[in-house]
Amino acid sequence: MELLGGTQEDKDIPMIALDEDDGFSVVFSAKSSFIDPGCSEEDFVGEMTVFGKVSRILPANSTIDLIDLLGLLKSLPRRMRRARSIEDLKRTLLHGFEDLPESLGGPIDREEFTVHGPAIILSPVAVYTL
Repeated sequence: MELLGGTQEDKDIPMIALDEDDGFSVVFSAKSSFIDPGCSEEDFVGEMTVFGKVSRILPANSTIDLIDLLGLLKSLPRRMRRARSIEDLKRTLLHGFEDLPESLGGPIDREEFTVHGPAIILSPVAVYTL
């Protein structure tokens, strides 16, 4: 399980798990307000059980962009969204990640924002660690 992002209040935290035995991914977004404040990123590593509703199945040989899947650009102010197309904003954002200096954790490859099928997109209800 990989935790992407911090643990700030009222934030969607995207999580991606790869089932290495069956070769598919499970993707969901956890609300930071529902995560125990005593948890750290290390608590989301390893085997766990996720209970939730399947909202989408991504077939093999297909991809989905995490920026689109999580609606990250929808949180931008309306004025910014109207000034440029969503695709232009996404390209600008991705180029910005690719140009990040190493001191800030960059560069970040565009592939880091892509989920490859087969994958299951979930709306989680609960996550249990073993």
